[in-house]
Amino acid sequence: MGKAQLQKKVDRQKRRHNPVRVPDAHLARGQVTLKGQEAMLPILKKLSDTDENERAWACAAVTNLISNDPATRRLFQGKNVVGLLVERLGDGSDGVVMEASGALRNLAIDAGAEVVGEMYNKGLMGAVKGLVPRITSTIQKLVAASETPATATPSTTAISPQVIFPLTENILTLIWCLAETSDKILNALNAANLVPFLTAFVVRRESLPLPVVAAACQCLYALSLDNKPFKTAMLSDPTATAALISTLATSEEDLVNAAPVPEPESSNGKKAMQTDTAEDKAARKREEFISRAVLIKVLAAGIIRNITPARRPLVDNLDSAYIMPLIQPLLDVDLQRVAQEILETVPLLPDVSKMSAAALAKRDRSDHRSSAEVKLDSIEKRLSTLMVALEVLTESCAGLIDDVPEEQEGELLQDDDSDAGSIDEDMDQGDDDDDDGDDDDEDGDMTMDERLIAQGRDQTDADKVTDLGPQVKPTATPLEALASSGLHLRLMALARATPLSFPPDAATPSPHPPSTAVLSAIHLRALEALNNLLLTMAGYAPPGTPPLSSSADVDPRQQSRMAEWRHLLDGSLGGLRQIWMDTFAIAREVVQPDVSVLDAKGQEVRMEILEILAGVWLGLAKIGGTGGLPISDDQIQGIIQAYTVVRTDSAKARVITAVGALAMRQDVTVEQNQACGSFLVSIVASITAGPGKQVGMDSVVAGLNAIFDVYGDERSSYDQPVFVQGGYLQTLAGLVHRMRSLTKGIDKRKSPELRESAEEAYENLAAFIKYRRSVA
Repeated sequence: MGKAQLQKKVDRQKRRHNPVRVPDAHLARGQVTLKGQEAMLPILKKLSDTDENERAWACAAVTNLISNDPATRRLFQGKNVVGLLVERLGDGSDGVVMEASGALRNLAIDAGAEVVGEMYNKGLMGAVKGLVPRITSTIQKLVAASETPATATPSTTAISPQVIFPLTENILTLIWCLAETSDKILNALNAANLVPFLTAFVVRRESLPLPVVAAACQCLYALSLDNKPFKTAMLSDPTATAALISTLATSEEDLVNAAPVPEPESSNGKKAMQTDTAEDKAARKREEFISRAVLIKVLAAGIIRNITPARRPLVDNLDSAYIMPLIQPLLDVDLQRVAQEILETVPLLPDVSKMSAAALAKRDRSDHRSSAEVKLDSIEKRLSTLMVALEVLTESCAGLIDDVPEEQEGELLQDDDSDAGSIDEDMDQGDDDDDDGDDDDEDGDMTMDERLIAQGRDQTDADKVTDLGPQVKPTATPLEALASSGLHLRLMALARATPLSFPPDAATPSPHPPSTAVLSAIHLRALEALNNLLLTMAGYAPPGTPPLSSSADVDPRQQSRMAEWRHLLDGSLGGLRQIWMDTFAIAREVVQPDVSVLDAKGQEVRMEILEILAGVWLGLAKIGGTGGLPISDDQIQGIIQAYTVVRTDSAKARVITAVGALAMRQDVTVEQNQACGSFLVSIVASITAGPGKQVGMDSVVAGLNAIFDVYGDERSSYDQPVFVQGGYLQTLAGLVHRMRSLTKGIDKRKSPELRESAEEAYENLAAFIKYRRSVA
């Protein structure tokens, strides 16, 4: 059965849309008053004013008015602000273009994928492609002028030096948002051939401001993630890959020292209030530079990992030599203290609700921010870097060999075509009746079940080995290193919720929505990394075997391996017991005040966390197969109940597989095994239920595989009181015909992996029944 290791193939909208924040669905959906509309709507008219200063002012005003104010944003959206701003990207004034790009950037960050899709539909892609050559030409000339001033030549198409870098950062952020939105837009970005444009920022990083280099790296990271055309294009440019490797190998201090100073201000032109000393400013700026350099290195590591071919590493020991040492120090963050710091700072923010629309519009041009705003901005940037680091770490922790190597995916589809009929023919042998024609004839079904069981293959000795365990990659971090690092404990600490972590309901908006968004995202990313880490650790564990009734039946070598593993659990991995307990505390946190909160708008991250917890439970159950985890009856019931709560097929399958692993651990009680067995049998038996009561085939396959593992050895201590006395064999024997019919109904072109796993489960079902009858 699948290993539940989190792979890179995910919905781009659900992975990590917003570069700085997540969409503001959790914010209160208020309405702008009539007086407010009268004050704000004239600003939109100025976007088309004949005076370029007025157009620039209007773009800047829109930027400030929509920040953290969904009501104003929705008002402007209804008046086609997106179309008007995209149109301004072709303005004849560089200042207007810069301000328009900043407004679109903020709109994309705050509003999310739906609005970015609207930008794409209203011509953003064409506008960006039109600006790319101008940006490239201008930066090339600026870099050349800085290196050899005598060669500098003016250009009529060059962008003003005063706005080039803020504009570039905005455009790069928009490309990044586009890349995170949909596969359709991703394909358009691939066709735009942006690799030379984006990699040039990394190659020329010593001549460019760090924020611009960081934004380019964010684009490269997003575009290279599970995107074969872009990956191929990057690998074809050895200069780009060499620059990425060089960046990863360069210290943060050296990256900062090589960057030009002073750093240009961001597109919003915001500066801290002039109340601190020159030394304070320099120290704060240096700290900001170092933070940017760390982010660039983390992204470089992620890009290299994304584009590295499976059999040809670009960097030797990438995970152990570079990624782990780089990221682990970033994990030592006390999120509880950070949340408290945010809650103490928020009351010090200026009360913008009491400002008029005109004052708000001008505020962004005043070049002043309060110390509270500066502090929160700094915290948010640090948390965003941590979130990216966790994403990269998640991939590094995926130490199990993939079921389908990337290079073989196309081959498998071809193979599927080549023998498309053979499998069906094998399943059709001896079937003279229509699959669905006998569904209402119980006697006919029983006859067909017995015929198919008789036709099934005999179980071999290899089938009796219940769980050979997943295979660990040769390049995976050694178990000793994983255990000694305490990485599992640090990830769990980041997964625990703070008082500010989850979006509250609309009646009680978050005290600081951006912080709430990034904190909840960090919890999710930490659990994703922990999920992969635990499954990799489980790959080193002894193969899962049920507890046997007689000690004489236990293989001495297996017994020795289990003893060594239990010793490791008691030592380096001792914290796993606390992690097991903490997972249930997290589960309780995400369903507060009750389970209905999972269906509330803006609370989607709660369900995502619960579904990732299913994988964490699976990893812990496999690691603890030799015994030692403090597993109670109530906890097993809690995991079983989670099956009815989680929504995705993959999460349901993880719950089932976890229950199966818990049912066969060495210290399982008969009562616990019976609870697990009853659940597993109920899952697979549902295929004979009426419409609306059947479970998905992913769950059926997972349930059957779990049953084969748990009850494959008749010598187990729980076999007689649970499997035999519970009549499980009779129940399974009545499912064969229906299982075959459902398997044949899976479209092998649309769901090739599910079809293959269902066929295997069907064949094993018949063989399992024949074997258990032979030893009855």
